[in-house]
Amino acid sequence: MKVKFGGCSNKVYDWWSELSFKAYFLGVPPTPWIVVYLIFTTFYTGWIDGLIALEIGVFVYNQTGNIVIVGAGITNPTEQTWDAASGLFTFLATLLIFGQFINITTPKYTKARFWLFVSGIYQIFILSGLTVMYKKWSALPNWLLVGGLATASGAQWVVAKSTGIQQINTAVATNTMVRMLTDPALFKLSILTEKTQARDRSILFLSAMFFG
Repeated sequence: MKVKFGGCSNKVYDWWSELSFKAYFLGVPPTPWIVVYLIFTTFYTGWIDGLIALEIGVFVYNQTGNIVIVGAGITNPTEQTWDAASGLFTFLATLLIFGQFINITTPKYTKARFWLFVSGIYQIFILSGLTVMYKKWSALPNWLLVGGLATASGAQWVVAKSTGIQQINTAVATNTMVRMLTDPALFKLSILTEKTQARDRSILFLSAMFFG
């Protein structure tokens, strides 16, 4: 059975004879599929961060906001300060552990499909655990909820960075807005071309975050 990725590569892959599980998981997915994955994670990033910000007043993905909250309340900490600190600490800890683990164990395969699976499974595990605890206790302490979601976001950030697609980092919009509005191809009418792909990805990312 032969499959050809239209628009992604001119190479024809014979999956039955050439593909092994090792080659598959250590391979890099085609860029269009990575973009779809990152746009999807951006959508639920905006959704979760919006809910938490409205209900608790802190963030689980946008850690810049948590730094401001912790810094402003360091002399007279409130419950919001501790919630923001919980999210910031678990986020940084996950970045350090998850990111360096990838660097040490698979330095040549930091963009491998395998890590997309691991990150996704880890996030599902965290979300499922929080859901089970919520059903059991009927409520969760804010610091536990924020910390749990922040560690999931840390794993997401590591993988998003490793893809090398700078326009879609899944969480921070400021950098993407700067790139989009200063892009030479901003006003070009064509779409999905090599010259406009950076602009197009930026628009998709910002739209996914806004509607999420």
